[in-house]
Amino acid sequence: RDFCLSRGLGDVYKRQIQRIVKDVLADGEYEASNFADGDPTGNKKVEVRAKLTKSGTKMVLDLTETDDQVPAPLNYISSLNSVRLLVQMQLKALDAEIGNDEGGMQSITELVVREGSVVSPKFPAALANRAMPRSALINDIAEILAEMSGGRTSASSPVHIVCRFAFKNGKTLGETLGPGQGARPNGDGPDVIYGAAQRNYPVEQLEPAYPVRVERYEIRMDSGGVGQFRGGCGALRALRMLSDGEFSPRLSNTTIPCPGTNGGGAGKLGRVMLYRENEEPQSYPGVCGGIVFKKGDLIVLEASGGGGWGNPLDRPVDLVLRDVAEKFVSRQAAWESYGVRIEDGHVAELSPERSAQL
Repeated sequence: RDFCLSRGLGDVYKRQIQRIVKDVLADGEYEASNFADGDPTGNKKVEVRAKLTKSGTKMVLDLTETDDQVPAPLNYISSLNSVRLLVQMQLKALDAEIGNDEGGMQSITELVVREGSVVSPKFPAALANRAMPRSALINDIAEILAEMSGGRTSASSPVHIVCRFAFKNGKTLGETLGPGQGARPNGDGPDVIYGAAQRNYPVEQLEPAYPVRVERYEIRMDSGGVGQFRGGCGALRALRMLSDGEFSPRLSNTTIPCPGTNGGGAGKLGRVMLYRENEEPQSYPGVCGGIVFKKGDLIVLEASGGGGWGNPLDRPVDLVLRDVAEKFVSRQAAWESYGVRIEDGHVAELSPERSAQL
């Protein structure tokens, strides 16, 4: 009985997804290109290029123009079902009732890849940071579906962040950080979201166990893309090193921001900074290894933000006021991007552009 019920629901979800594909997504050829941040072997960025051809209920996703696989752990093994799942995640913005089963995944009918590319590497290939090219593919799909649906899907999001510290005393730390997520057609992007199997380590847990002192841990103001619905903001974490050692950052979107959708702005780039007394601050790529630090150095990790959705001048004034009060948005950005001047916690002026929207 349970099997029959599950199968029946699967058929319902299959018809549901095929109706959306047929009636909501416009026929045609669409292309998008996004990048994984560079790798330690010298590539400044790794391109994941997608072309989607759609006719009726048939959708073919072609990834053959993606860059060749790299020796660094930035390769990703794609499959038909994996890209179907990525599409399903985006189409939920059009219909939240799409099922999380095989029936709800019947969107892409064919996947075309090139063996030896980043998304279809030959053995042996390093995969440890596969989430980064996968994130670039997710953002390709998000941009394409936004174009196909008239901007009705969510904006792009960064990938999760893991930075590894190795201390002189032999201890190692996998420090994670939450980025912001892309805004949706009906709401802001979630702020500071940690990926699967990651943990938001409290300061009280971290400091007794490792030779670090957390000097700042906060929302990274203005990191979310502007829009009628704001992109999610990432976190900022500043760690004072109490021992010598080295670290290897794995931050996405430090060179290419997450774009907005339907007039929304891009999220802010991520950053990796090292501050040492009597020296100029040093900026490092989001993906690199073996950065040597000394006792007393300050390492600041700044997570990137998600893309915004819609015209920022359409964002309700009371939400702009709340964002400023809660330090998600600065007063400067409230005026320059949203057209709302805020003084002493109150609205002091609306820009002519915003007034014209009323």
